Parts: sequence; structure tokens; C-alpha cells
Amino acid sequence: RLFLFLLLLLLPVCFSFIVTLPGTLDGTLHGSTGLTRLNLFDFFKEKSKEGVIQLGNIAKGDFVSVGNYISQENEILSSRLSTIFSQTQMGADLMRVFTGEGGTEEMLHGLRDVLLKADMGTEASDEVIEEVRAVAKAAEGKVKPEKLTALVRSRLISILTSPSPFASLAFSTSPDTPTVHLVMGSNGMGKTTTIGKLSRRLTSGPRDSKVLLAACDTYRAGATSQLAVWAERAGVEVYAAEDVARANCAPGEGPEEEAVRKVGPSTVLFKALEKAKRENFDVVIVDTSGRLSNNQQLNKELIKIKSVVPKVLSGTSAHETLLVVDASQGAQAVESARRWSADVGVTSLALTKLDGTAKGGAVVAISKELGIPVKLVGVGEGLDDLRDFDAEIFVDAILGEGGGGKA
Repeated sequence: RLFLFLLLLLLPVCFSFIVTLPGTLDGTLHGSTGLTRLNLFDFFKEKSKEGVIQLGNIAKGDFVSVGNYISQENEILSSRLSTIFSQTQMGADLMRVFTGEGGTEEMLHGLRDVLLKADMGTEASDEVIEEVRAVAKAAEGKVKPEKLTALVRSRLISILTSPSPFASLAFSTSPDTPTVHLVMGSNGMGKTTTIGKLSRRLTSGPRDSKVLLAACDTYRAGATSQLAVWAERAGVEVYAAEDVARANCAPGEGPEEEAVRKVGPSTVLFKALEKAKRENFDVVIVDTSGRLSNNQQLNKELIKIKSVVPKVLSGTSAHETLLVVDASQGAQAVESARRWSADVGVTSLALTKLDGTAKGGAVVAISKELGIPVKLVGVGEGLDDLRDFDAEIFVDAILGEGGGGKA
């Protein structure tokens, strides 16, 4: 009785306590001063399948180990991004502008050039400039460069977090309904690679999900075999057009090539979802045909694919429509995201192709102009190199050494 009394007494405290947790957890995430914070109540809600285990771990009071793990994960992400953006020198450019000898308007003109050069887009650039203008004009004398840089940093973080302050992937809340993540993007964006890395995260992380890949890219030669390679690496199963055709064959016989070619992507997804429900898969990740955003025929096919989900899942739509964006595309990435969002509907972004030439500013423009949150970021070629997006770490990496002053 005493134990129950103490437990009831402590529960409100526990649920109101904010505990830092690793960025690799697929919970309700939000960056703060380089750390990823998660409300304990949301943590247990999101991790209901392992709730008893997690309650036991919390009861042990081993928060030191948890904190150490968080710090390690965020240091890895920060180090990777800082290396990636080391050649863009945006922070150095800002300091050059803010230490110039000219007046306020000349300084703001230089600031606009820096922001647009970094692919921030007109709307985001204007918002940053207006805030800097207000501070500069209200100040008595020249504002310290570090203060203005910190102001830019703060505004960029605000833009990136405004679409969704807790930018985590959405999952099904019903144990009888599998989560469905539709993944789309042009060929060469890293779509299949992202699917493989996401599969790895979901199967090997705390969620420990049973994942099925629906191979709905039936147009591109070799798409299914490429997906199968990543599925094998991640340890997950693939359901493809060949499986649909095989179901119509006599026992012991394989499907003919012509029969496989006749199977469309919508049919593949329909059968994959039925299989997921029948065999208790937790997550279905849908690989769609790579397309240009202005390819209306393929966009119509993608809309048709999306309509299949509620038909099989009793009215439940896809939990995420994830657009894979090449960070090196700049303004072109913004225009592609705009078209896809208008024609198909996009709920979140995965940022890929982050190398020494990527400026990263396009993601700021997309967040500002389209209100689509970035939820995942690829930081390398390895199977485990897919991380939750952290706005503060990302902005600090863009600004670089000397440019990441805190407001």
C-alpha cells in the first residue's frame, strides 16, 4: 500500500518533468541548446509497446547513463553537420557584413546577399532582415557583430521550428492499424537509400518495429532489386509486383514476366497493406516511382496510391508523406517541394546529399514558404547515418565556427 501511495504521489511529478533523451528516438522531439528534449508523458505514450520496460528503467534512476547517451548522439550529429558545412562559410560572411564600416542600410544589403547566396529564399531572408533592421535602428550606436549573428541564428531556428516545434515522424496510435509512410522524390535524390536507413532505425532502435517495404516504383527498371538490397541490409521484408503475380500462379510455378509487368503500383500497395494487417507488421514504408515534380501523369498515379491506404485501413490515411530533398539543389528544391505539396500533399521532409557543396539554406526556405517541417537528415553513407532533424544543431553547423553565437 505504501508503494502504491508513493507511486501515485510521484506520477504527476514524473509526467511534468522534462527529461533529455537521444535524438535517435522516434518520439516527440524538440531541439534546445543543442540537446533533444522529450516530455516524459509523451515518451511513455509514444513507446507504449515497451512501457513496462521503460518504467523499470526510470525506476532505477539511471539518468546519468541516459544523459551521457544523449550528449554522445548530439555530438555526433553536430560534428557531422559542422564538417559538411565547413566550406560554405556563412558565419564568416555574416561577421564580415556586420563588422563593415558602412551604415545600417549598407549592412542590411550585404546581409541580404549572404542569405540569398545560402539559398534561404526571399521570404525567410526578408524576415531575418527586418528583425536585424529593427534592432540596429533601435540601438544607440553600432550593435556588436556577435549580437547580430546571434539574432540571425535565433530567427533561423524559429523559422525551422515554426511548422512543427516537435518534428518527429507520425505513427499509428492503434495496435490494429499499421503505420504507413509514403516516400517520394525525384530519381537521384537518395529516396531508396533513405528508405533503407529509415527501415534500419525502426527495426534496431527502441521502437523495435516489424517493417514491410512496399515496392511501388514499378516504372523504373531495377527499382525493386535496388530496394531489395537495402531491405536485406536493414533486415526487413519487401512486397513487390512479383509477389502479386505469384499469388495467381499454380502451386510450385513462378509468375511470367508479362504478368509481373501488368501489376500496377496501387495494386502492389493494396496487397502489401493486406499482408501487413494479416501478418501484424508495425510499419509499411512505401517506395514510389521517382519523378520530376512537374510530371503530371506520375503525380496522378501517386495520388491514386495515397487513396488506396484508407480503403484498406478503414479510413486511416497515410501517417506521413515524406519528400526526400537533395540539399545541394538550392532554389530548385524549393520549387519541387512547392509543386509536390500542391499536387500531392507533403507532410514532412528528409534532407539528403549533405556534402561540402551543400548550403542547406533551401530547407529554411521550404519551412518558411511552405510550412513543411524537416524531420530527418542524412549525415553520411552508412546504414545508421539517418538522424532526427535538430534545428539548433543544423543552424549552428550552417553558421560555422565563430558564427553560431547564442542569443
